[in-house]
Amino acid sequence: MFKKIKSKFKTIPFHMPGHKRNKKFFNTLGNNLLDYDFTEINDLDNLHCANGIIDTAQKKCANIFGCERSFFLVNGASCGVLSSICATCCEQDYILALRSSHISFYNALEISGAKAVFIYQKKFNGIFYDFNFNKFEDFLNKNKKIKAVFITSPNYYGVCLDLTKIAKMTRKYNKILIVDESHGSHFYFNNFFPDSAIKCGANIVINSLHKTLPCLTQSAVLNINNLSKFYVGRLEKYLKIFQTSSPSYILMSIIDFSIRKIDNNKNLFERYIKEILKIRKKLNPNKNIKLLEKESYNLIYDIDISKLTFINYSNYKSKDFIDFFRDNNIELELISDENFIAITSVCDRKKNLDKLLNAINKLEKISNKENKNNCVRDNVFLKDKSVMSIKSANKQKNKKVLLKDSINKICAQYIIKYPPGIPILIPGEIISHNHINMIQEHYSEIKILV
Repeated sequence: MFKKIKSKFKTIPFHMPGHKRNKKFFNTLGNNLLDYDFTEINDLDNLHCANGIIDTAQKKCANIFGCERSFFLVNGASCGVLSSICATCCEQDYILALRSSHISFYNALEISGAKAVFIYQKKFNGIFYDFNFNKFEDFLNKNKKIKAVFITSPNYYGVCLDLTKIAKMTRKYNKILIVDESHGSHFYFNNFFPDSAIKCGANIVINSLHKTLPCLTQSAVLNINNLSKFYVGRLEKYLKIFQTSSPSYILMSIIDFSIRKIDNNKNLFERYIKEILKIRKKLNPNKNIKLLEKESYNLIYDIDISKLTFINYSNYKSKDFIDFFRDNNIELELISDENFIAITSVCDRKKNLDKLLNAINKLEKISNKENKNNCVRDNVFLKDKSVMSIKSANKQKNKKVLLKDSINKICAQYIIKYPPGIPILIPGEIISHNHINMIQEHYSEIKILV
């Protein structure tokens, strides 16, 4: 395992984590992370009852993110999602959410016993991009059992929703707004990016720091604003449940160090944004390998310019892209037939950004310009029919059948395309012909309920 990971070290990383293996950023920490690997000994505080150096670090974090309180997460953003939903929704409560939510949301439904009311989005080339405010308010108005709203923004592809309007509607109906802002932690450090969820008025925000900031994998933070003491107390309780009782001081130290360094060196982001804007301007004219922009589809509210999402209008397939980027010593975050993604961060070196630019322009030239029918226009995310909750479905007896024999049966397990980790099917949903068309290339059999 170590040798395999080590072999990837020489590739140019346009994927998470956001530190991009840039050792210069961490030069003041020294070369040995073992120096920071401690436990809760005298004077080193305790994450689950912080009143010393961890408490001070979390307060500084809250100040930087502009919120009332911040909680360090050492079990990733997923434990923040689990804690948030369990703290706000009990058994049989309802939560209004995007069907395109991450798998951690569905795990939280199963554990909490809460039920979801789903908002479905339009989808083009695999990219979710719209939000129906009329349906959103209609749900809030008619379903009095809804306790909270769960929104993902930005999504995996960099598409951002109008969180200010969503927060205003949520407050109008006295609900709690939880935002999965895992891919938007960098929004807090420069006004050129879309407004952060905290600034827009969200109550609970989960930020996966390691995705776009110079933090180690599994580093995250949960931020809160305008949340009652009752829910804060429940949140603290569930954070203790879902986080390890032996939190990593390495992760906590890197979180504190990284956000302080960025906050104290605003010019880091100024230089970075200048480079990204230059790259986007040079890539914008491309037709076959088209860069996703705010104007790409109608109804896109905003995008994160740091996320370079490319729409495939060529006749190239994912294998072609994988081979091409491997030959150019570049490792991307995602490659599929419909699109591919390069994640950039403040730690990207200019020479590496230039290599990515040159590679994309080369790909544009060599890709087939005649065939532009590869683009998959699946404009509507499948509206699934659920006959029982995830928790109930997982208690039933089940058996395996061939995929072709599963039509109109009840799914007993998650069917997930990963990344980005959005379930095609969840336990308790009826399997349709459309579902089978989506998953038949990846699965030969699935579980169904009997």
